[in-house]
Order: sequence, then structure tokens, then C-alpha cells
Amino acid sequence: MQVTSFLSRLAVIPMLLLTACVDSGTAVAKGPISLQQPSLAARWTSQEESDGVRYTDPKSSLTFFFIRKVAGPGPVRTQPPLIQQMYSGETPQPPPGKPQAWKYTNILGQPVRWYQQDMGGGADFPGFATEVFAVTNAQGKREYYEIIICHGMGANYVSQIDFWLRGVTLR
Repeated sequence: MQVTSFLSRLAVIPMLLLTACVDSGTAVAKGPISLQQPSLAARWTSQEESDGVRYTDPKSSLTFFFIRKVAGPGPVRTQPPLIQQMYSGETPQPPPGKPQAWKYTNILGQPVRWYQQDMGGGADFPGFATEVFAVTNAQGKREYYEIIICHGMGANYVSQIDFWLRGVTLR
């Protein structure tokens, strides 16, 4: 009985780790997604979700690019949030976050800032996110999006993430 209980809890861990990169605290919006990333769609697995579209690297399910539709504009920050370390609960307090500088890209011709959310840990790659940005869809309606990425931070990872972000287009 105890072994079964332990194994059932253990099976949940990979799902928790995969969702760690996605929870940015921004209210999601339902409905059709007006953005896509065609170059990733051509090489990776894509999955429509209720609030976005996820592209997952077939070589590593821990590497993904998630275009997420949100309810409205996000907060305007003067500084990017601190990079958070994964917290296992083994100590009384989580480790302090690390300061960072904004990274900049262009999505659909507009400047968008992005940052590292966390350092990853265990079986979880580090997470990155854009600030919420506005897009006018094909029907002329304003929508809001953020893009969340989990990446293994290999060589030239900033350039690679920037390239992926710049490749976002309207559907």
C-alpha cells in the first residue's frame, strides 16, 4: 500500500515540473489564438490548448515554446523580476532570487521585453517569458499575449530564444 501511494505521487512530479515554467500568474483568456510560430510548427509537435498553443521539441519534451493568450495588459515593470530558484521545501525559506537585466526582441514589428523566470532544477529546464504584449488580430480586435519558453540554456540560448520570438506571426 505504501509503495503504491509513493509511486502514484512520483508519477505526478514530471507534470508539475513541466507546468512550473508556465505559471506566470497572469490571468488567461479563452478563445481562438491569433499567433503562431511557423518554423517551430514545421519541426516540433504543436498542441492547441484552451488558452494558447504549445510547440514541443520532439528531442526533449522539456524544451517548449508556449504562446499564451491572456485577459488583458500586464503590469508595467521598471525592472525584470528576480530569477527564482526551484524550491524543494527542505529549508525554511526559498533561496533569494537573482537580479537580471531585460532582454529585448521584436515580435510582429513591436519591441517586446523578456526575462528569465527561474533557473530550473531537477528535471526542469529554466523558464523564460515575455512581458504581456498587445496584438491586433485579423478582425481588428486587440488581444494580449505572453510567450513562455523552457530551454536547456545550451550554447547561444539567448540568440536562439530571440530567433524563436522574432518568428511569431499572425495566423
